[in-house]
Amino acid sequence: MTERSLAHTGLAALFDVTVTVESTERHKPLPDPVWHAVDALQMPREHALFVGDSTHDMFAGKAAGVLTAAATWGPFSSAELTTAAPSFWLANMRELQPLVERLEQEAT
Repeated sequence: MTERSLAHTGLAALFDVTVTVESTERHKPLPDPVWHAVDALQMPREHALFVGDSTHDMFAGKAAGVLTAAATWGPFSSAELTTAAPSFWLANMRELQPLVERLEQEAT
């Protein structure tokens, strides 16, 4: 359904990998979905950033050994997200690109 939705909206070409509930046997907040994505992208974990809007996302990212960014426009409050200690905070989507660019510069 995810891939159909992305294709229908014209967004499919923007994603190299999609991870759904069918992708792994174990699910968030366990690290398996994040590992699946990082492995499929052939990316070192220390260079990965997992953006999510829930504590489950943040806990999964931390357990997977990647940086995490909490999207504060989702269903979880900042107070709830704080319990998962995200690496970064995003107040809106426009903040994502500068963060990624900064992380890329720091990695080189």
